[in-house]
Amino acid sequence: MNTGVEYRYTDADNYKQSRRLVVAGVLDPADVAPHLDSEGYFLAGQVGLPQLQLAFSSPSPDAEHSWCRFDTAEDDLPTDSAARVAALATALTPTAEPAEEGYTAAALAAAFAAAGRAGWDEDAELAAIQATWRARGFAPETDSSEAPLDATR
Repeated sequence: MNTGVEYRYTDADNYKQSRRLVVAGVLDPADVAPHLDSEGYFLAGQVGLPQLQLAFSSPSPDAEHSWCRFDTAEDDLPTDSAARVAALATALTPTAEPAEEGYTAAALAAAFAAAGRAGWDEDAELAAIQATWRARGFAPETDSSEAPLDATR
């Protein structure tokens, strides 16, 4: 049995990207819930998940932040730990689908635990996202309506 992991990114302008990823093995919501931030958010890159902000065709610096959340049936995750685990069960679902290569439930649970213990580093996450945008020829700190950066600039 594997686990379908559904998460999303919503920018400040309410544009959304979501992803469903299948990991090998069973990912228990109880192994993830205590390591989310106080509002139920996490930084995808810091647990080895694809950064959904990079799925947009160009950066939107005025609307950019780095936090993702699990795509649960509830808009806001409860703060009570038992209720949070139950809510996460709608985003972490058992499946017989084949897992995507390189993703395991054990590694993901360990990554959430490590990031939760160390503290989520939003500055590092945003810097990594911006570096990727620069590598793609965009300047994240400028208006996204501008053309991609010229290599000579």
